Amino acid sequence: MKKQQLILISIVAAICGCIADVLLLYSSEGNYHTGDLNFFNEISLSRITWGYFIGILLIPFELLGLGVVGDELYPAQSRKRKIFQFILEYLFILGLIYHGIISIMGIVKKEASNGDYVIGLCNALHDPLVFVLGIGFVLLTCGIVLPVWRKETSLPKWIILFNPIVTYAFILAIYFLFPMVGNYLMVAGFNFSILVFLVAAMVLMRECENA
Repeated sequence: MKKQQLILISIVAAICGCIADVLLLYSSEGNYHTGDLNFFNEISLSRITWGYFIGILLIPFELLGLGVVGDELYPAQSRKRKIFQFILEYLFILGLIYHGIISIMGIVKKEASNGDYVIGLCNALHDPLVFVLGIGFVLLTCGIVLPVWRKETSLPKWIILFNPIVTYAFILAIYFLFPMVGNYLMVAGFNFSILVFLVAAMVLMRECENA
């Protein structure tokens, strides 16, 4: 299968991941940074269910396109390439686990009579995972940016502008400045930042093919 086809599959998967995140987490009330999960009061069980399954089943396909990018960043079979792939897969495994945990926490928040108490217990599983995910996200971004910045790859420097951390910073700014739009972007932050990067990679691949 051609590189562009793999990236296209990943772009579709990232769009589905964004849809899953919005179904699972979007609320017009927002306030996601408070950590109280009160936004689930506005979300139906059917939305949680659809968001759970779409995310769990389709988000892994994003790895196909990111693997193509990894091949462009690092020599095949090199130690750096293997480390990059490990970080990539490890991050996505943790992301899927998080997707499952937050789905269950949403159901508990809505349906359990002692929901807040149970959520407090679940935070012992949730909060450390979010911390590790954050570290993994930064490491993944470094793995993308550093070889481009050091000119260890043929990829142009403009691709750095579309790396996931830059997009996520933009999302955070929109979230606080324009909540009406930011509430959508914030819940889809991880998958949306990957989507932006994959689209940039697709444009780059087409430019190289037509050169």
